[in-house]
Amino acid sequence: MTVTDTLVEFITAGLPPEPDVLRIVDLCLLDWASVTCAGKDEPVSQLVRNRAMAEGGTAEAQVCGASQRLPARTSAMVNGVTSHALDYDDTHFA
Repeated sequence: MTVTDTLVEFITAGLPPEPDVLRIVDLCLLDWASVTCAGKDEPVSQLVRNRAMAEGGTAEAQVCGASQRLPARTSAMVNGVTSHALDYDDTHFA
C-alpha cells in the first residue's frame, strides 16, 4: 500500500461515498485536467517545461504537453505550474 493509499483510507474510513461529494470530486478533477491542458502553451508553462526537459532524468512520470517523461518530482512541479497558468481555483462551475 502506498502512502497515498494509506492517507485516502485514513481520511475516508467509515465514510460512505456521498453522491454530491463524488459529483464535486468529478467536477474538480475535470476542471484540473481541462485547465492543465489549456495552460500547456502558456509562456510560463513552456519555460518551466523546457527547462525541466533540458535537465532530463529518470523517465518516471508524464508531463502535460510533452512526449518525454521526467522524474516524478520534476513532472509534478511542471504539471503544477501548468495547471495554475490559467487556473481560477474552482470558484465557479460553468
